[in-house]
Amino acid sequence: MINNTLSNYKILVVDDDDLTRQMYAERIEQEEEFEVIQAQDGQEAWERVQSGGCDLIFTGIVMPRMGGFELIEKLKDHPNFAQIPVFISSHLGRTEDRAEAAKLGVHRFITRGKHTPNEVVTMIRAEVIGKKPVYHLTISPNSPDYDIFVRDFFGSDCHDCYPHQQLPIQLICDSEDNVDLFQFVKDCERCKVSN
Repeated sequence: MINNTLSNYKILVVDDDDLTRQMYAERIEQEEEFEVIQAQDGQEAWERVQSGGCDLIFTGIVMPRMGGFELIEKLKDHPNFAQIPVFISSHLGRTEDRAEAAKLGVHRFITRGKHTPNEVVTMIRAEVIGKKPVYHLTISPNSPDYDIFVRDFFGSDCHDCYPHQQLPIQLICDSEDNVDLFQFVKDCERCKVSN
C-alpha cells in the first residue's frame, strides 16, 4: 500500500513511551510530504493500519498489549499489509533484537542515541520517496526542440522521415537512484531506430 504521489505519505509512529513517540512524530511532521499517525502500542497500530493503511511504520519493540515484533508478524501474515516497510526503534540495540528484526524483514533497525531524529527522517525519506516509479517522458515531433534533441541524443537528423511519419520519442527513467539511467526510444514509422 505504498503511496506514489509527492505528498501526504502516512508514517505510523508506534511507541508506548509518550516522549519518544512525540519526539519522532514532531520531527517527521516538519516535513511537508509526511502525515504522522500515532499509536501507543502494537494493537492500536494494527487497528490504525486496518482502518486506513500507511506508507511506513516506525515502531518500538516492547509495548503493552502487542509488541513491535508481534505487530510485524501480523502485517507479514496479511496480504494487504505485508509490503509496508517497517523501521524498528530500539532503546537498547540488543543483538537478539537485531537478529529478530532481520528475520522478520525489518527495513531499518534504529538505535535511539545512535541515530538522531534528523537521520531517521532522512532514512524514512529514502525509503518512501527515494523509491520512485518508472517515468515515461515524451518529446513531441511538434516541439520546436525536437530536431535539436534528435541530433544531440541520437547523432543524426530526422530528415529521412516526413513530419507526419515522425512519432514522439520516449525517454524512460528507471526506478534506480541514478538519474542518468535513461532508455531512449526513437520510433519513427520509417526508421524504427532504437537506442
